[in-house]
Amino acid sequence: MIDLKKTFLIMLLVSPMIYGKNLIKSVIINNNEMKILAHDGFKSRFLKDDFFAIYEKDINLEKLDDSLVIMPFIMHVLSAVWISGENYYVDSMDRDLFYSTLQLKKVIKAMYPKTPWKGNLIPRKVVHNTQEFQRDDSHMALLYSGGLDSTSSSFFHRGKKQLLITAWGQWDLPLNKPELWETMSKRFSAFAQQYGHTTTFVKSNYHDFINNEVFHAMSPEISDWRMCTIENIGWAGLTAPILFLKGYKVLCIASSDTWGYGYPFAGHPFIDSNISYAGIRLEHDMFDYTRLDKIEYIKQLKKEGIVKNPWLFVCKNREFAINCGKCTKCLLTIMGFLALGENPADYDFNLCPESTITLKEMIEKSCLSYANIENFSHIQEKIKQRIARGEKTTHDFKWLLEMDFQSYIKHTAEYKFQRKIQWKELHKLFPDITVPSCYLA
Repeated sequence: MIDLKKTFLIMLLVSPMIYGKNLIKSVIINNNEMKILAHDGFKSRFLKDDFFAIYEKDINLEKLDDSLVIMPFIMHVLSAVWISGENYYVDSMDRDLFYSTLQLKKVIKAMYPKTPWKGNLIPRKVVHNTQEFQRDDSHMALLYSGGLDSTSSSFFHRGKKQLLITAWGQWDLPLNKPELWETMSKRFSAFAQQYGHTTTFVKSNYHDFINNEVFHAMSPEISDWRMCTIENIGWAGLTAPILFLKGYKVLCIASSDTWGYGYPFAGHPFIDSNISYAGIRLEHDMFDYTRLDKIEYIKQLKKEGIVKNPWLFVCKNREFAINCGKCTKCLLTIMGFLALGENPADYDFNLCPESTITLKEMIEKSCLSYANIENFSHIQEKIKQRIARGEKTTHDFKWLLEMDFQSYIKHTAEYKFQRKIQWKELHKLFPDITVPSCYLA
């Protein structure tokens, strides 16, 4: 266990504050809106724009201590500070969060051991923040996108009253498409109303204000700066004002991968379990479920009459608020439902005649990621199991059954250029986090 007070004092002594660079130039708050301007040198090196976030009217940022107000910003640039090689200062930081940043840096260094993480974010003081009230365990907050992962998690915790948090500003919900956001936000609200939950939205340039291209040249270990070093760390920051002011103790984030995937990214239990602030913590949900497992879970809930056909929106081509049926995410989800004997149309997917040809070409041309090929191999195995049991399939899967996915995996960028996460190594650093025994051998 780290001695927080001792660590804080050492950091201040080895890098005198009088010479320290301020990370933040100014913070502008107006009720539910914030704008944060970074230090000129830091901005010119790493950022494309100033950071802003606009919350709903009931999130009065003026009620927050400054150490919490800056969280949406600092959690998105934390990894940039580390790779900068510089010491940057903030006037204050939440006490729990300060400890979390030390732990998170260990995780990032373990995932990318060849990358120099010599920079530090140092608070001039730490603040012990506590919520004025806390909701009981019958309530939970969930990051929600309408996709398979977050919808599965919502159903998995259906016995709880949920606050579904959605951000406008993600790559697939860009700020320059207000019509798309208007349509999608109505669907998010309709889902919440159908199952007795509530929603809250935040508009922010969190995805666009960082100059990701700069980082691509800084480390060959890191293929996608946001996904590899920011993702759930950033979500923790962006949602912090909401959870603190609304009294939620836990933010649940649905998994997008599994223990079996194994390539570095900033969204797994060793990231989420090491984030806390003001007594609030993160939980990484359903990390032991594959994408096909989640499809099967929803199918079973539907069969039992627990849920109706849920609206799912997984499309990568979000020009319109419909699933295109042609992109990788759509095809993967469609094939998953077909493999389980379900009609994709019941879930707002249309199988075009050319979809099978498109998918086959994607695989043969090595256009898919390791994760996608792995997910298709799960579908292949499920179909083989059904056939072995003598079950009839309503779709022609011959071409899929003949695919040698192991050979295609070897052509992926992850397989060729990245080092797998060493779960055993991370477990030694954080033994309280449970890892399936097969990954510790």
